[in-house]
Amino acid sequence: MAEGLLKHLLPPPLRDSVRILSSGTHAVDGMPASDEAIEVMAEKSIDINDFRSRSLSTGLVASSDIVFVMEEHHRLELIERYPGQRDNVFLLRTFDRKHRPLHTGITDPFGRGLSEYRACRDDIESEIRRILPRLLELAYQGRP
Repeated sequence: MAEGLLKHLLPPPLRDSVRILSSGTHAVDGMPASDEAIEVMAEKSIDINDFRSRSLSTGLVASSDIVFVMEEHHRLELIERYPGQRDNVFLLRTFDRKHRPLHTGITDPFGRGLSEYRACRDDIESEIRRILPRLLELAYQGRP
């Protein structure tokens, strides 16, 4: 859902030049999005029917400028697995904040109902909208 939301919210001029990929620390490659994720994203007019899961790899992490994770245990796992990339790995809710919010994780709704998927989608969208100005600033740095 995060990949679909960020792609949707990114200004059209950047959609072809900024690579946005979702991957999982323990994902099985090639799996489609869940029916629930597809349904709640369609409610926002975002089509994720073509999404396929991919597992996180050294090459993917090394080629990424920023890696966002939803939960703290994922951030800690990535830092342990890829210590050279620790400065590029962020918990989505804490990125570009001076003070860490009390509830920082966004729980994966997999295996739960539509209401949990909607809540997750809305949390992710809220955070992406919050950080989007900073992401755009970073994306445009060094461009004519």
